[in-house]
Amino acid sequence: MALKRLLASLDEVAESLRDHYKATGDGQFRLDAEPDTDVGSLVESLKDFKIKTKQGTEKLTSANTRIEVLEAQIEALKTKDPTKPPPKVDPSIEAAVKDATVTMQSELDQVATENKTLKLSMRDLRVRDDLKGFITKSDGVPEILMPEIRRRVKVNDRDDGGFDLEVLDDNGKPEFSKRQDRVGQPMDVGELIEGYKKHDIWSRGFNGTNSSGSGAGGSSGGGSSLPANVRSHGDLKTAEQKADFIDQHGAKAFRELPPAPVTAGPK
Repeated sequence: MALKRLLASLDEVAESLRDHYKATGDGQFRLDAEPDTDVGSLVESLKDFKIKTKQGTEKLTSANTRIEVLEAQIEALKTKDPTKPPPKVDPSIEAAVKDATVTMQSELDQVATENKTLKLSMRDLRVRDDLKGFITKSDGVPEILMPEIRRRVKVNDRDDGGFDLEVLDDNGKPEFSKRQDRVGQPMDVGELIEGYKKHDIWSRGFNGTNSSGSGAGGSSGGGSSLPANVRSHGDLKTAEQKADFIDQHGAKAFRELPPAPVTAGPK
C-alpha cells in the first residue's frame, strides 16, 4: 500500500513508519521524499546498496582471512630455526599478500563511493522537496520555477546530517535581503521566490499572475512557442513553451495537464 504524502496525525500510520514523516509547521506531517519522486525506485536503490554492501563485507572478510594466513606462513618461515638465517620468502607468497591488500582497499573504496553517491541522491531529493514547498507556498508552479530557483540556491551540509539553504546572486555570491527589516542579513528562499513575481518572464510561473513586461509573451501576441493541440506535459518540451502555456491558459490548467505518456520500448 502506498504511503500517504500528507498526514493530519502520525496516528494514521504504523509506528515503524513515523520516522519517514516530518512536521510541516502547520500541524501536519509530510512524507520525507519529493512528492513527484518515484519512491519505489529509491527503495530499490536502497535494497541494491544493502546487497552490494553485504557482498563487499563478505569479500573483505575473505581477503582479511587470506592475508592473516599468508602473514602467519611468512612469520613461520622466518622463525623456523632461530640459529640460522631466515629462509628467503617465496616471492609468490609476498605477491599474494600484496594482491589481497590491493583488492581489499579497492573494494573498500568502491563501497565508500557508492555510499557517498546514495547519500547525495537522497539529500538532493530532500532539497528539491523543501524548495517545492517554498514555491507552492508562494502560489508558484514548481515545474516552471524549480530549475531557476535551484540555480540560485547553494546547499551547505551540517555536521548533524542536515543542511542549510543559502541564496546566491547571479555571480554566485551570497545574496542579501532587500527588506527594510532585514537589511544586511542573508536573503532567505521565501524572499528570493517572492522577487520572481515581479520578473517579466518568471512571473508567469505563479498562479493568478499575468506578466505584461517586455520579456513576456501574451496570449494575443505573435511568436508563441506553443505547439498545436497540447494534451499533456510531454507536449511542452522547453521552459519557454511551459511559460507560454501558463500565459495563455493559466497555471491551474498547466497543473491539471496529464503527465507525459510513457513510450513503450521495442518488444
